[in-house]
Amino acid sequence: MPVAKIISIPYMAQAMMAITLLKPDSARARPSTLLNSEKEYRRIFSLDTPIDVFLKVVQIMKAVENFLKQNVCGVELERKDITNIKFYVAMLVGIALTEGKGDIVNKLAALPKVDIQNSVLIEALNKTNNKFQELGSTDQIAKGPNLLEALLQKEG
Repeated sequence: MPVAKIISIPYMAQAMMAITLLKPDSARARPSTLLNSEKEYRRIFSLDTPIDVFLKVVQIMKAVENFLKQNVCGVELERKDITNIKFYVAMLVGIALTEGKGDIVNKLAALPKVDIQNSVLIEALNKTNNKFQELGSTDQIAKGPNLLEALLQKEG
């Protein structure tokens, strides 16, 4: 298996935290501490989570990362900004795919496959990037609660 296809435990934890638990700020700010707390570990890697949800979450995350490349998304983003917003964009894509913030794990499990329309990626990026810029576009904004609150107040 090519190294590029291997998904690390921390990467999986960040993706699950951002998409299924709606905590992209924690995924961005505290990736290693997610795994150090037994309570958080059990929430992220719950035995009740259908196994294909983990695959679907990685597919969402990878689609977002590929989209955020400049030649794909059409927006000039600095590397540090991509690092700061990618978990937020992935969260919004997850919400769009599952049509709401509630019961994301079971809704992802029910999806036959992850099929992300380009328009969903564009909307998630624009919404995230606009709020990120409006709030000051710093690492602290991405790691704090304000960006998440600003994005979720408009989501269903």
